[in-house]
Amino acid sequence: MYHSARRPFKETEAERPPFDHERSFDMMQTPDTQFKVGQGLNKLPNAHKFAHDNAEWRDIIPESLGLGERYKLLVTAITPRPVAFVSSMSKEGHHNLAPFSYFNMVSHNPPTIMVSIQNNPSGRDGKKGIRQSDTITPPFVAESAFSMECELVHSHEIVSDDKSIVYTMVLGRVKRIHAKEFIFDPKDKYRVLPEALMPVARLGGLTFARVVQGYDLARPRWEEVKDTDEAKDAMGRL
Repeated sequence: MYHSARRPFKETEAERPPFDHERSFDMMQTPDTQFKVGQGLNKLPNAHKFAHDNAEWRDIIPESLGLGERYKLLVTAITPRPVAFVSSMSKEGHHNLAPFSYFNMVSHNPPTIMVSIQNNPSGRDGKKGIRQSDTITPPFVAESAFSMECELVHSHEIVSDDKSIVYTMVLGRVKRIHAKEFIFDPKDKYRVLPEALMPVARLGGLTFARVVQGYDLARPRWEEVKDTDEAKDAMGRL
């Protein structure tokens, strides 16, 4: 259920069960422990809805939508998204701290992250600080368990059809990381534990999510599976 702007938030929230403070992160088996490359859909409930046979498709041209519709469509479909608190400082020494869910890692060599900043008053302050200092610098959120000092590598302005600048995509090279010890796996020095980090994801509208369940998937090697009946059958359907 997504919050509707037509109803006060507290009314919507009151209809939902209380937040489960005791829920922790659990590792489970894969959804289909007998899955084979090429077999197609698993047998999870509602999996049949994803079948290509008799699927009902909706073709959407983004330019045909209003800005609100376009925004709703993309932010509810492209999920989950990590959320970054970006700290910057202008030449005058003014600090800015703002959350962004148009954010992700784009490379580990060199270590590089991306943030897309909307061209509104709060976004312009953050963008100005990043461009002036060339560095996304501390002070950072004291409660944050994982913070990255980044050096500005590149910025690219995203222009709308009317030629106005609506977003600025920023690439930052990670120069230093500040991380709290409790988030690391005692048996693997540089592995961050999801149950310790407790990541929160942005979904659509006012909706966020936490990660409470995970499973591992083995990486199949094509040379090992290409001659199986399932793989041959799948290739024959292409």
